[in-house]
Amino acid sequence: MEDTEAIPDPEFADANGRYSVIVKGTYLGVYFVYKSSKSAHQFLQFPNDLPISVGVSNNVTLLVKPYIWFIKDNAYLNPMDPANMNDIDNNIKDNIKNNFKAFKDNDKNGIPD
Repeated sequence: MEDTEAIPDPEFADANGRYSVIVKGTYLGVYFVYKSSKSAHQFLQFPNDLPISVGVSNNVTLLVKPYIWFIKDNAYLNPMDPANMNDIDNNIKDNIKNNFKAFKDNDKNGIPD
């Protein structure tokens, strides 16, 4: 988004800035909200054509692995520790570039049709 664009979800902006990623979860049983302003552009190419027709619905699954954003050298990174912020932000950017997958999934089983 451009700086002048309205943010559709107000949770993606606060007094500290604008965010492209918000992760909510628990770490060692403690609830956390992790916000990142890292962004990456990703072009996803489908392995097969996905014809779009009026009156015909198709389901597309976007496979994302957010859990790997919080791992470095096979160890979990505490998302509440500011010392881990740079590693987590870099993991997010690298994951968006290298691990996002999209595919036709009309049976909605998480496996490409």
